[in-house]
Amino acid sequence: MQARFEREYAPIVVAAEGAQPDAVAAVADGDSGVMTALRGTGIVRVPLVEATAELKTVPAERYAEAEVLFG
Repeated sequence: MQARFEREYAPIVVAAEGAQPDAVAAVADGDSGVMTALRGTGIVRVPLVEATAELKTVPAERYAEAEVLFG
């Protein structure tokens, strides 16, 4: 079970631990109008215009997985 957790959910942990410092760094750099995002294994800054250009939905099976973790 532990190996499955690490393999499938490690990016969530990386984002939770790494995105906030980069978001804070973006503000400190004067880089407004961006959000931090996880692309592959890296945390990147994405312009809000790009992030909101199209509607992105979560497949029902992914929502069900998250519901188990977060209620």
